[in-house]
Amino acid sequence: MLTLHLTLTNHKVTVRANGKESHQFPLLDLSQSEQEWKDFYKNPRGYGEKLFNALFRDVALAEFNTLSKQPERTIVLVLESPELDRVAWEYAYNKAKEEYVVEDCAFVRALPEKDRPANGRLKAGVERVPLLFIPANPLIDPRGEPMRALDVEGEWREMKHLIEKSNAPFDMLELRPATPEALQSVMARFQNGMIAHFSGHGAATKDGAILLFERENGASNPLEAREFVREIKDKAWIGFLSACQSAVPERTEFSNLARELAKAGVPFALGMQFNLPDPFAPNISGQFYNYLAHGHAVPEAARQAWRAVKRENEFFVGMIALYAAYPDEVGKLGWRGSGAQTVSLFRPADVSDLPSPASGLIGRQRELMRIGTRLLEDKKPLTVTLHGAGGIGKTALLWQALLRFAPSFELTLAIGLDPLPSLESVLGRIERFLGLPSPCSNDTKEREALVRNALTSKRTLLGLDNFETLNHALNDDTAKATAKSLYAFFKSLPAAGVTLCVTSREKTNLPGEHIEEIYGLEDAMGGALFYENVSTRKDALNETGLEKLSAAIGGHPLALRLLAPIFEEQAGLSLEQFIEKLQTFLPKASDQWTEEERHASLGACFAFSMDYLPKNEEGQKLQIAISRLSVFTAFFVDFTAAPVLENRFPESQEEFKQMLPKANNLLHTLWERGLLERTTIPLGEENFYLYRLHPTLGFLAQAKLTNAEMVQENFWQSMNNLARAAEDEINKSPFMVQIASRAMPDLISASESKNDADTALMQYRVSKLLEQFGLYDDSLRLLGKSRNTYSLLSRQREMAMTIHVAANIYVTRGDLDGAIKLYAQSQEIYENLGELKGKSIILHEMAGVYATRGDLDEAMRLNQQSLEIKEELGELQGKSATLHSMAGIYVTRGDLDEAMKLYQQSLEIKERVGDLKSMSATLHNMANIYVTRGDLDEAMKLYQQSLKIKEGLGDLQGKSATLHQMAVTYVTRGDLNKAMRLYQQSLEIKERLGDLQGKANTLAMIAQIDANQRKYRESLEKLLSAMSTAQKIGAKLSTQDFADNMKVLQSMMGFDKFEIIWKELTTQALPEWLSQSPQQEQGMTAEQFIAGAIQSAREKRPEAEEYFKSAQKMAADSSVPAEMRELGRVLQRIMIGDRYVDLSSLPREWVEIIQRMKDEG
Repeated sequence: MLTLHLTLTNHKVTVRANGKESHQFPLLDLSQSEQEWKDFYKNPRGYGEKLFNALFRDVALAEFNTLSKQPERTIVLVLESPELDRVAWEYAYNKAKEEYVVEDCAFVRALPEKDRPANGRLKAGVERVPLLFIPANPLIDPRGEPMRALDVEGEWREMKHLIEKSNAPFDMLELRPATPEALQSVMARFQNGMIAHFSGHGAATKDGAILLFERENGASNPLEAREFVREIKDKAWIGFLSACQSAVPERTEFSNLARELAKAGVPFALGMQFNLPDPFAPNISGQFYNYLAHGHAVPEAARQAWRAVKRENEFFVGMIALYAAYPDEVGKLGWRGSGAQTVSLFRPADVSDLPSPASGLIGRQRELMRIGTRLLEDKKPLTVTLHGAGGIGKTALLWQALLRFAPSFELTLAIGLDPLPSLESVLGRIERFLGLPSPCSNDTKEREALVRNALTSKRTLLGLDNFETLNHALNDDTAKATAKSLYAFFKSLPAAGVTLCVTSREKTNLPGEHIEEIYGLEDAMGGALFYENVSTRKDALNETGLEKLSAAIGGHPLALRLLAPIFEEQAGLSLEQFIEKLQTFLPKASDQWTEEERHASLGACFAFSMDYLPKNEEGQKLQIAISRLSVFTAFFVDFTAAPVLENRFPESQEEFKQMLPKANNLLHTLWERGLLERTTIPLGEENFYLYRLHPTLGFLAQAKLTNAEMVQENFWQSMNNLARAAEDEINKSPFMVQIASRAMPDLISASESKNDADTALMQYRVSKLLEQFGLYDDSLRLLGKSRNTYSLLSRQREMAMTIHVAANIYVTRGDLDGAIKLYAQSQEIYENLGELKGKSIILHEMAGVYATRGDLDEAMRLNQQSLEIKEELGELQGKSATLHSMAGIYVTRGDLDEAMKLYQQSLEIKERVGDLKSMSATLHNMANIYVTRGDLDEAMKLYQQSLKIKEGLGDLQGKSATLHQMAVTYVTRGDLNKAMRLYQQSLEIKERLGDLQGKANTLAMIAQIDANQRKYRESLEKLLSAMSTAQKIGAKLSTQDFADNMKVLQSMMGFDKFEIIWKELTTQALPEWLSQSPQQEQGMTAEQFIAGAIQSAREKRPEAEEYFKSAQKMAADSSVPAEMRELGRVLQRIMIGDRYVDLSSLPREWVEIIQRMKDEG
């Protein structure tokens, strides 16, 4: 380390290097002329040389050269006057090495001794490192003008990605909305230190620095520097200010926010000396945390941030200033834990039904703030309808609104209504979002009520896109029934407390409707959108022309996107000439494309974009492509679009592979031209895209379609191919699940378009997918059509297949008698045909029904028959499923050795065939056996393997279940801290999924840990929450379990103390089932039970045997707190005469009673 002390006396700077006098230089040596400053902004190296030569002479230069040879190189500047602190020393440029000093050495500004706080030391040896990300991205500035949106989510993603790869024990939290009130609230979580990272707008004013925080509705909320310092100073180890001018010395004490954080006791603070270019933020922050999470010191992590910004743009190399409270602070965070995790402070919106906007938020800031203000009103019922013409940007605004305002709600979900889904489909979508069983009831009315209750149990925001589709269906005889049931369900939600945000071209007449009119963009904003979508001819654009263009088409966003690529290609046309051509085109096209005046400009621009496609083969291909894609109503991917685009189905896999690159290029080009929407599926390190034709453009494109019959046939072939592929891959690939679920409307329509054997097979395949997605009514309807076709064709084997799938649905719905009848029908057909494989599958399914009924002997007999056939046929995957089923029966019987043997055989087969989902289930069940046997280490290994597979498959629900079981294992081990951490992770996933039943169960388990740690108030609070949740979803058994747990807790606490805390938490009297004291209800407290057990054993009373049995039962009951189980074990030992029982794990009050009773004996 090289420490340079700089003092200023009579305009002369004295430099000391590592405590030794070095040299002096006049401060005027660093002055610059106006021209030199202009040159600095072009190339900072000249000024950087001045800074280097001023700092490094004589002794300082010798020390610098010595430092340069060291493996760890840090330069600390201690600046004794404000004038010296104003100099951007970070630009010091070493001409001899042709590098900036900050590229090779960490560079720290330390406070002079007079400014050093008492508490500015970095804490070492922590368990975990909390990192709070504060992304302030207000819509409107304090003057009421729209603000440029920052890529705060891009910065957060990069930080998380690199930290997660490091496996460092970071707990990463995102604060949204970034309001001062939310910051104050969240800081209560951090009692042992944290890192605070602010990302947003900042400024240095004459009155001091400010950070632009938000209000809940998106308005800006300026926060003075002193307030921010006050909020984090006692908690933060590091303050990272990814905000413009957050380290600029000015007139007042609080102008340099980074320096003030260090003065207030934050060991390290990073700020920006200039305006930070938004695209640089992800790389700068990402590299800083990448190095920090890999164990490097703060100054070294900051050096890597300097290097990252220099690669982006050399001018900004000295932009970052790192302040330290103490010059000798090394800056290494030490930790004991491992594994990074994201800790959710809110549940993000699920907007997967909506296409991602092609452009960022341009010109819609005021509308979005108005929408937010409405959505956040306490008024009930409330429906906010975004009303406007097709393509005006309603869906994009809905997408933005749901994402931005989700943190103010507990549940936020979007549902697309074009094409119109069935009520069953909508209920299934919500059930999966909430983590409820699907269906949660076999009775439609009860199912509706349960889903509605689950939504209203929390503050819920539901987005409905393209509501006019439902309105139109109400007047269509073929769709009226579906539309009426959907409308009735949606209408019931606002009155029950759900906030609706709807896009529609028509009034919805939903309860509490407030219309937000969405018009075209203002001329300036429309021009800005057009400018963003032009890439190669920006120099041909001018502000006046852009505003004129936007005005000509009413600021229509989709129209502007359609026109931008056309302008790019018209290299010979100026912007003014382009507008002239468009204006002559508009009236001609409006009559041709639409009769509605509000859609006239879009229709004309679509016609214009078609007319002005390149007059070559490429342009013709694009025009044909967009018309052919109009046969799709839902999302599609490259491999489903390829046969439609080529208008021929490939004859071989090789030919199909050759089609895909062409299809990809066409789809991407059409998306770039604004003719397609797309949404993204993350696929490992890359993204995979699903496309769809904008609903407003569908009928326009369809009018251009030629050879429609052939195109429809290839569309059918493509959907049939997808159904076949999905049937094979749906259990192996979460990627295929996404594709099939998004394409389902087209899969259903294609499967109902014909009546032949091929279509019957497609209906069968699609019905299996519908069954998997919980859409049982649609599945049974298609199965009926398929069975009828096969019956007419006398195709017995295929009839048996359809009956089999229908039986599976009956099982799921709980109609076991109906299922057995259908299985018997299917089995009879297979036996008549001599079809062994089908028979073996039916035997396996029937075994599952008998096992559910508790007839284990019959279940085992059927499984044995199924297994024998599968072994004879060499049917490996079926064999593994039957072995797994038989193992479960052995577990129920208590024969764990035989169960483990069969699970192992099943697992080996699943590994061979690559059935990952089934592998994770078998590993999980094997781990459960090891827990029962007491081999917790082996159990934990298997749980970890199961967890890894579930994470890879994106199986969040499975992941939460395994985390829960791992926590149970740690409880058994007595490691309550690790158990609590895993329970919390499981709980966070369940809350994110809306898994109310799972949440209630996990809360109850956490309550047990709290009780064991004598945190009785916290335990009761969680049990009350668990019971309330269970009651809301109608889970009667769970409600009773939680009630029993409360009685145990009451026994542990004592009646009086329990009653006092109950009343404090609920403000209500005890319910009748808890209101009697244990003596009154002829029960016993734990203390009474201890005394009775010991005394009856000592005096050899008859009731001693009952006490002993109760103690045995208590010790074996995993549902009671560990404290009670331990009491059961201890009492058994005492009652059989053991005088040397370890009492250290029991509560003090119980130990005192046992000792007193033993002394009395």
